[in-house]
Amino acid sequence: MASRPTAPKAQTMTSANTPSAWSDIDDPSSVHTYDMSGKHDCWIIALVSCLSCGLPCFGWILAEEVTLTLEAEEVVVSQVSCCENKLRRIPYGELGSVDETRCCCGWVGLTLGRAMFPGWGYEEALVAEVVGRLKARQRLRGDTGQIIRSEHNAQMLQELNDKLDCIMRHLKIPYASRSSEPGPRAAET
Repeated sequence: MASRPTAPKAQTMTSANTPSAWSDIDDPSSVHTYDMSGKHDCWIIALVSCLSCGLPCFGWILAEEVTLTLEAEEVVVSQVSCCENKLRRIPYGELGSVDETRCCCGWVGLTLGRAMFPGWGYEEALVAEVVGRLKARQRLRGDTGQIIRSEHNAQMLQELNDKLDCIMRHLKIPYASRSSEPGPRAAET
């Protein structure tokens, strides 16, 4: 029998009312967990179900808990309801657009594949923190980060090649010349 996915354990739990300090935003190895459950979801579902079939209890049955965990290499979205448990692991390079969104009724949330409005929808500090951390990790771990790392590696490789050329010239060791610049052997002929 297959086991059900469960919400991951984390080192830091951030309350919606007291967002954590931004001191370790540059530390990509830190783990942060956020409760992104909307408290208004059950009321909206209850109202719709009451109007459609007269059973307001469906609102509390169908409401789901959403937990967002920022790990070193990926973001984990856990959605738990009475009907199903979903656990999605999304690498930062595959996140796509992460934006703050505002609803017509003034709610503030973020889009990460779908809109999430934590708490009662007025948690601006929490949403700003989550969006900031996600964008910072996207830059470090996503495509832009890969490009920056590959450019840095190419520069380091060029510096090592230049040093090796200097050492070989100093020790008068012959080597095959590069096509773009003549080496000592080409100069000797």
